[in-house]
Amino acid sequence: MRILADLEVTTKAVERTAEAIGGDIAHKEQQEIRRAVQLDLPIVVGEPIPILYMQMDGTGVPVVKKETEGCKGKSDGQPAHTREAKLGCVFTQTGWDEEGYPMRDADSTTYTGAIETADEFGKRLYLEAWKRGWSRAAKKVVIGDGAEWIWNIAKDHFPGAIQIVDLYHARQHLWELARKLHPNDQVSQKTWIKVHQKRLLDKSKIEKLVAAIRSLPSTVSGDPAMRTGLSNLAIGQWIPVAYNQAAPKDGSGKPQIGNLLTDGDRILFMDALAKQCDPKDGAVDGMIFDQLGCNFDPEILACKAGQADGCIAPGKIAAIRKAFAGPKNAYGTQVYPGFLYDTGIATKGRVPGLLALGSNGLFGPYTTATELDVDKAALHASDPLVEPASTNLSTFSLNGGKLIFFHGVSDPWFSALDTLGY
Repeated sequence: MRILADLEVTTKAVERTAEAIGGDIAHKEQQEIRRAVQLDLPIVVGEPIPILYMQMDGTGVPVVKKETEGCKGKSDGQPAHTREAKLGCVFTQTGWDEEGYPMRDADSTTYTGAIETADEFGKRLYLEAWKRGWSRAAKKVVIGDGAEWIWNIAKDHFPGAIQIVDLYHARQHLWELARKLHPNDQVSQKTWIKVHQKRLLDKSKIEKLVAAIRSLPSTVSGDPAMRTGLSNLAIGQWIPVAYNQAAPKDGSGKPQIGNLLTDGDRILFMDALAKQCDPKDGAVDGMIFDQLGCNFDPEILACKAGQADGCIAPGKIAAIRKAFAGPKNAYGTQVYPGFLYDTGIATKGRVPGLLALGSNGLFGPYTTATELDVDKAALHASDPLVEPASTNLSTFSLNGGKLIFFHGVSDPWFSALDTLGY
């Protein structure tokens, strides 16, 4: 400005003017968007459009600190340094290159974008598509990278449009699948990609590709109930008997298993457990994700001679240690795995955690016995008539099958260690 018109304009003045103009443009856009939502839009006349494409994506944009207040970062506990800008474009295509790939018409692309929610951006993009003649398009196409918010916008604002994952991200998704199917085996990964990407995806044989992926053998098993006779022995007999040995007695001398621990005992126990094992996974978040690395020993909470506060009676601690160790026979052999110390073991409810047992268990009132013949009980629990045998999965595995187990570590009925051993 100084060179062309001999005017001195400060950077701040340019910034203020740009903000004012931008604010005015944004205000007019919001007016148009509100009209679009109310379907109060002018009819766009013109020639029919053979194919109209609309594409959208999101990208992180660095912003000043005040713009990220209340926004979560990519890592838990870390502040956000960017905001997602959502971008969309609308264009036409009427020709193909020599290899048969569609070519975008020159100068046909218009753009829109903003830092806003997906719901707000969907309305903005709908307005832009309408201006471009969406209602006159014979074929309508929405292109995205596979993100859920993109397909939600397509469903809500562009129903009936053909949905296409762009080629770059489609290849990326295939590679992710190849790595999961053949972990640490680059040769098998490349062999799989050669067939599914180069011969199917890149040749536009999408139906065959989808059919091939859907035919992959895979199974997800949630909280599997196996060796039920032995798990019932643990929760129905071993653990109650261990607790009964330290539980207070009623007037008739029967153990009151529900009164073994006070709420104060549980709080003290869980605080000590969290203090030692919560940080082991690298994040102090009230969860224990390195259960096998949790070497917590309740013995540290046992009251010493003359100690009354901040501790738990030694008899109670011994009962807890015995219960969590799992049943062993007379020879010291583990009959059923023990249980892990986790954040849910003090949870109360219909199926309470192992530190919150009431008067009734999964099979009715708990036994009041204080002794257990594990050998005899295990012999019956392992009876083939009541105990299913493990399944041979060798054929399933050889055919490329993948079996995924998930198991809640605080499960008081079936030990997660038994699933891990399986």
